[in-house]
Amino acid sequence: MKKHHWIILLVLLFVIIGLGAGCFYYYEKEFYEDHFYPGTTIMGVDASDRTLNSVLKEIEKDRVGYELTVSGMLGEDVITGDMIGLSCDYETKARELLASQDAARWYQLRKTNQAEIFVPTTYDEEALKALLLELPCLQGESEPKDAYIRENDEGLLEIVPEVYGNSFDRETVVREIMVLVEADFAALQTKRGGGTMTSAYAVPDDYYDLPSVFADDEALVREVEETNRFRLRRVTIDLDGGALETLYLSQVAELTEDYEIIVSREKVDEYVAWLDETYGTFQTERTFTDVKGRVIKTGGNEKDTFGYWMETEETADEIYEDLLDMTYEETYLRASWILAGNGRDEKLADIGNTYIVIDISTQSLLYVIDGEIFLEDTVVTGRDSVESRRTPEGVFCVWGKQTEVDLIGEDWNSHVAYWMPFTYVGEGLHDAPWRSEAEFGGTTYINSGSHGCVNLRPETAKLLFETIEIGTPVLIYKSIPDEAEGSSGT
Repeated sequence: MKKHHWIILLVLLFVIIGLGAGCFYYYEKEFYEDHFYPGTTIMGVDASDRTLNSVLKEIEKDRVGYELTVSGMLGEDVITGDMIGLSCDYETKARELLASQDAARWYQLRKTNQAEIFVPTTYDEEALKALLLELPCLQGESEPKDAYIRENDEGLLEIVPEVYGNSFDRETVVREIMVLVEADFAALQTKRGGGTMTSAYAVPDDYYDLPSVFADDEALVREVEETNRFRLRRVTIDLDGGALETLYLSQVAELTEDYEIIVSREKVDEYVAWLDETYGTFQTERTFTDVKGRVIKTGGNEKDTFGYWMETEETADEIYEDLLDMTYEETYLRASWILAGNGRDEKLADIGNTYIVIDISTQSLLYVIDGEIFLEDTVVTGRDSVESRRTPEGVFCVWGKQTEVDLIGEDWNSHVAYWMPFTYVGEGLHDAPWRSEAEFGGTTYINSGSHGCVNLRPETAKLLFETIEIGTPVLIYKSIPDEAEGSSGT
């Protein structure tokens, strides 16, 4: 009985052990249906006894991205891994490995298994190349431009700086970037820890097409400096009475290729002749409005003794010598005059505000001092019926003063107390004590006038002599032209 009991117990024990072993076998088999065997490594992650999802999550978290910054003269652009088809299909391999596991042999393989999956990270080379060829920062097409000289609005030279341009050998640059990316991806295979692997490529400066002439080029700089120095050199000439003229060196000189300055004396003389013609008033017709508002047109007579008469040779010498000195940019000098007027008004008139006006038509004299009438009187001028004895019309000046003078002609001799000549050939203002009061004014001058002088009453001559200064202008004219006088019968 006891023996039978033990047999039963033994059978039950074996049954229990068998059932337990079966259950354990089945459990392990089911476990390794969705768990990797020990000794499995996927993308460097230990996958032993882990599910696919668990391993994939860790791999994804540990993956390293890629970013490349490309820069050039037109800026910079960033290329990400997604843009060039960055990929690593480790999931498919992992699934294939898990599916290939023989779960029924777990009891054997869990001890002997050695499985490793490594799928390299790849990118699309063609996509990268196409992207690089269209990358904005690599699209430079403008050619470099040399620095050059131009003339500005002021007539001076200036250097326009060089332009580097942005053109380069794009194929070489693309090829170098491709090599860089290939090396980056080789290094990327062993990168872990997440984040992004960054890389950069800058187009080297010497890859760009460079200008051949730069703004600091010695030849350009010298040409600008020497030419501008030549063009700016000038002399301002004081022509008296506030009149100024500026002569630029370039008007009368030339600058050679060797930057030698050659001043033309002929051109200087021509310029001075123009100054004399423009500002010289000696023996030229003038239009002058006197204090009474009378418009007086006279002058241009070869007997004229008043006005600006330039010493052209001396003035030209001074200008020529001045321009040979390049020490200063601008210099000043005064024109030389043989005779000079009394300043100039806005119309370049040189009479001033102190003068004598003698109207032959009315036989009158007006003496103005500082713009105020000082003296008015009647006179007797030259005999108008004889051309050689007429008082000349023109612009004169009192160039001398003498008392007690004998005036001597071919067949006459007159003693005067006050003599004030205004021409260099014998005409002047003087007293005429031999004339009666009735002779002054009127028409006496037509047939009984002087030999060309202006006869004054003795008291008028005395007052004029005592107050007039040497150089005072004397304007002599006819307010009524000869034709009009003839038609009126006077």
